[in-house]
Amino acid sequence: MIGKFLDYTCIIVLITALLNFAPVRQFNTYLMDFSNIISFLSLLFAVVAAYVAKRAYDYAILRPDLSMGISQYLRDRDYFYLPIDSKTNRVLLSRPLTEFTIRIKNSGQVSAKYPLVQIEFEGAYFTENQFVGWKAVLHAHGQGYYGFRWSPENTIVYPGLPVTLPILYFAGIGLRGRDFNIVIKYAADGFKLKEVHIPVKLEMR
Repeated sequence: MIGKFLDYTCIIVLITALLNFAPVRQFNTYLMDFSNIISFLSLLFAVVAAYVAKRAYDYAILRPDLSMGISQYLRDRDYFYLPIDSKTNRVLLSRPLTEFTIRIKNSGQVSAKYPLVQIEFEGAYFTENQFVGWKAVLHAHGQGYYGFRWSPENTIVYPGLPVTLPILYFAGIGLRGRDFNIVIKYAADGFKLKEVHIPVKLEMR
């Protein structure tokens, strides 16, 4: 509503300026009158001020709108799962069935700069270099790492162009045979922090 009001204000002020100082053949006459010069400058200032206010308003309301999606190849259940070898307590070597893919989508009107995604595992621990492309940031003494972060430099999430993050490979990882949760937190410049909770079940085989 405010944006449209500023647009109409610019148009009205511009038309008024043209009406006051047309036709061109009278331009020199108006310039000879000091009061008309002041009026012209005042109208010009009003147009510039309205334009600046409009741009400031647009910048204030336009924000990226990010959403997070996670998928598992050929998942035929209504939950995420990992098949576990009951003898070794390790995830079966059945790629890509044991891979999770995360994508960021921007449904806003402006690009999202400096995106950051952090994965926190509740009830599962891994080695520092377990997931390629992710930096280990949270550690539990005597247990392992349970938090990993993706925050590459010079990455921009453009509207309508989803970004696929490094795939989480679980094949061959040793787990303790109990279900766990994944909490995915994500943010970007101009976008408030949000999070997604993903339960993961372990299926012994």
